Amino acid sequence: MGPWDHPNLLSPCYQECCPAPPSGLPPIISGSPKGRLVSADSLLKLVSELKQTAIFSGFASLNDHVEQRIDEFNQQAEKTDRLLAKIGEEAAASLKELESHYYSSALRTSQLHQP
Repeated sequence: MGPWDHPNLLSPCYQECCPAPPSGLPPIISGSPKGRLVSADSLLKLVSELKQTAIFSGFASLNDHVEQRIDEFNQQAEKTDRLLAKIGEEAAASLKELESHYYSSALRTSQLHQP
């Protein structure tokens, strides 16, 4: 019986989701001190591989979250760019209107004709 099949090491749920045993694990030998040492070593290797799996799956979900946030920030940047362009267009139109009023005002034309 290998460590993956040992009923006391893994829950049935874990055995269902991860049916393949990690490579290179020696079988569990119970009884002798050497067997306990091999069992402990096997268990430590298994725990190490499980930690690595958890870390890498955590990185995958973290990467997904980062990608989602990047998309959100890009959308916000596009929205901000559109808003700034609209504000610039409105400011330019207002400036043209002010120039038009200034150049056609009676006060300006009377100042031009005075000696």
